[in-house]
Amino acid sequence: LSELTLGHTAVDFWHVTDRPHNVDWVYEVDADGFYDLLVERLERFGG
Repeated sequence: LSELTLGHTAVDFWHVTDRPHNVDWVYEVDADGFYDLLVERLERFGG
């Protein structure tokens, strides 16, 4: 449990809390490349 939230995600996008960063934020994604990689990996499990 968090002292800030219960069942929610809190994002300190503007770094107000002075806590160290603990996440990588994705701004752009190669959607076609991601989908191709996902399908390739899933085929290993179910063919």
